[in-house]
Amino acid sequence: MESPDKKILDHILKDPFGDLLKTKRSVPREGESIVELTVTQDHVNCHGVTHGGVIFACCDMALALASNSRGLIEVATQVTISFLKPTGPGANLKAHCKEVHKGNKLGLFDIVVTDFSGGVISRAQGQVYKKKQSFV
Repeated sequence: MESPDKKILDHILKDPFGDLLKTKRSVPREGESIVELTVTQDHVNCHGVTHGGVIFACCDMALALASNSRGLIEVATQVTISFLKPTGPGANLKAHCKEVHKGNKLGLFDIVVTDFSGGVISRAQGQVYKKKQSFV
């Protein structure tokens, strides 16, 4: 797989919500992405563990980056997620998204969230609809 074009990267890496959460985002190649986040007190729920919405947001960002990495608009139609292990402040999370099916109209992606030790925190799967419309 090729690395995405600079114009595509410039467009898809602009994410105000990702900036708000203080994520680091990268697209090593088409159909693949990584979103990293260090959990702070602002990211936890009432029990002091990482809020599920924060983990889901990282997965959703990773899905958007990977699926749009070819410069064509692809939008999520369904995402399922399983939370497997709690984390808290100081945890370094990495959501790694990879394309597993590249259909004509639909695409399927696996997203695995790990912590600094490589332990699996969460697994998600996202389906996207391909609009076949360029954004660059």
